[in-house]
Amino acid sequence: GLFQRHKLVFAAELCFRSLIEAQSLDPLLLSFLVRSEDAVPDMESPFKEWLDASQWHSVISLSTFELPGGGDEEGNNDVETPFAGLDRDMLESSRRFRDWHDLERPEEAALPGDWKKIPEAKKLLVIRALRPDRLMSAISAFVKKEMGYKYLVARRKKLKIVIQDSSPQVPILFVLTPGIDAVKEVEILAETLEMTYENKRLALVSLGPGQEALAERTFEQMMVEGGWLFLQNLHLLKPW
Repeated sequence: GLFQRHKLVFAAELCFRSLIEAQSLDPLLLSFLVRSEDAVPDMESPFKEWLDASQWHSVISLSTFELPGGGDEEGNNDVETPFAGLDRDMLESSRRFRDWHDLERPEEAALPGDWKKIPEAKKLLVIRALRPDRLMSAISAFVKKEMGYKYLVARRKKLKIVIQDSSPQVPILFVLTPGIDAVKEVEILAETLEMTYENKRLALVSLGPGQEALAERTFEQMMVEGGWLFLQNLHLLKPW
């Protein structure tokens, strides 16, 4: 399976892209969430004891962040500013925001004031600005809520189950970690299906210099006669 440290990144990408496809999340919000802010020279935080200049700059950027609206009957385009006034509210209610900021797990608590009403996806951007150290935890909770816990845990499916989702048009891609031998597992399953090297229904080609022609011939043979082709070191031939 995927490297464990990449599990959340992949799950979050899948979650966000699904929401965008369903038009439940504006892609501009995702873009703002993942891109880093350029530092502003000489900008100082009004809350030096608990918020540094880069975090305050993120707050200012959020406060002026705009999303295009749908427009009216006259053709005028509306603009949504979902975080307008965040900087002002922080200045007016700095104590409440600091209390939230200083929580051990602020992502699990409601934001101060009316900001507790914003959708969870937008709350991620506030967390990114005020407590960037808790962003990954917040994203994990968001993915769990939207898609389910199963997308966050590393579970390796048995090959005999995975094979049911494959077809001649849908191959299986193995992303391996050191010490994992997928070839042996494929050979064992293939033998139970009477697909072996001996009856020429199973073939293995280790890609590399000079092996492309052999891979192409074996690929065509398996397409005509039927069988499994296991291509090792696929990353060595980018066109493939």
